Amino acid sequence: MGVFMKIGRNDPCPCGSGKKYKKCCINMGAQTFDNSSSDFNQRLKDMCLLSMEDVKQKYGDIFKPEGEMKKIFGEINKITYQKINIPCLHPNRDECSPGPIKAHSLPKSLLSKLSGSTNHVAMFGGSMPLFDPPEITIKRVGIKKATIFTGLCAFHDNKIFKLIDTVPPEKFDDEYQFLLCYRAILKEYCAKLYQYEVAEKQFNLENNESPKGVDSFIGQYTYSCYLGLHYSTVMRKIFDKILNTKKFYEELEYGVREINKFVPIAVSSVFTPIRDRNNVVINDLLSGMPNYVFLTVIPSDKKTYVFYATLKRQTEKLQSYIQPFKMLSEESLTNYLSEAILRDIENFVMSYSYWESFSDLKQKEIQKFFHETIIDKKVLYNSSVHNLFTNN
Repeated sequence: MGVFMKIGRNDPCPCGSGKKYKKCCINMGAQTFDNSSSDFNQRLKDMCLLSMEDVKQKYGDIFKPEGEMKKIFGEINKITYQKINIPCLHPNRDECSPGPIKAHSLPKSLLSKLSGSTNHVAMFGGSMPLFDPPEITIKRVGIKKATIFTGLCAFHDNKIFKLIDTVPPEKFDDEYQFLLCYRAILKEYCAKLYQYEVAEKQFNLENNESPKGVDSFIGQYTYSCYLGLHYSTVMRKIFDKILNTKKFYEELEYGVREINKFVPIAVSSVFTPIRDRNNVVINDLLSGMPNYVFLTVIPSDKKTYVFYATLKRQTEKLQSYIQPFKMLSEESLTNYLSEAILRDIENFVMSYSYWESFSDLKQKEIQKFFHETIIDKKVLYNSSVHNLFTNN
């Protein structure tokens, strides 16, 4: 596979013009969507690896004129709240019940356990203004809205995930671990599909023209959405095949650690960490298929289970990131895990009462670290105030 995936002749052109690829940039080649004097590929790489401030200093023209950019993102925000229809994602749609439904990426029984009598959990939420710092804080979220995604009909959601929704984590097996990963990849696919649909609607502009002054940003934004959807589609097909063959260990390498106490935090995520903790790049989105890490955290009675997995074909590349999960002492593991959650993951919840047990300083520092790492990957983790697994 080359630097980018093959683009169909009738696909929307990744340059963001709103035209079909065959009527726009097809003669430029799949790797040369450059709408300004700067090299597009390097821009996209820099957007992945550099802080936002560094990107602004290097490519100030991407963010100008601000009036036009704010107008465009205002329209994107309007589209974001529109309903985008996604059919049931199960390979066999002949069995489908009406749907798809809004399903939880974490077992509802677990969310109920974490919420107690309040029916609310703590989650990060907020807004991402284009020209201002992100406004992200811990929110009190009702369990009916926590960690939901629309991807499967009711019949298939129950058929596929009944095992992990009803069986305690201490009775895990290969199928159990696979289903944790499968649910995470379905949620990721839905998120990428939704993001691409929003971008496609926004940039399919009247007269097939992009607003003046923002061509480079539009090309970059829409193509990154296109890449995200493509790679998550590849992953989904791999997992659909495993679901069909029941060969749960053939493609995936699993691991599990136990923390010897109940910690009211739950995680369900698949992500592509850009760097390991030694600051070595382990994911370059311009070098083909990203390297995915699956991470699920489930508290149960007197223990908290940490499930992690990778594709076997990607294990070597991710070795420096995965190895600490296997080798660290429990205390060091909780710090490593906390940093991974806060730096790389969005889909996690915790008991709201547990969050409130943190000191005001710790709450402030955790929220600050979480949103600062969105725009600046150089921010350092501090074990004394950022560890989620202790309320000291």
